[in-house]
Amino acid sequence: MTRVWVDFNSLDGEGLYPTLQKFASSPVSIGERVVAFDYDGNEAAALVAAVDGGVVRLQVDLGTFREALQLVETSRPNS
Repeated sequence: MTRVWVDFNSLDGEGLYPTLQKFASSPVSIGERVVAFDYDGNEAAALVAAVDGGVVRLQVDLGTFREALQLVETSRPNS
């Protein structure tokens, strides 16, 4: 399945997530199901809702959003 990088914090006025065709692992077309991901390792299923030139707009299914498991360093009390 094609993977498309997206900024999950960037939502347009129609509730879609804009990105660029060049950020897809292969060219995408309207109606195609893809995996949206970001560089933090988060991902979700998405539908290509629009393609206008090099701009792609995704309808992301937030019900499938998977947050990356990240290890967080915690402070330890001094012994």
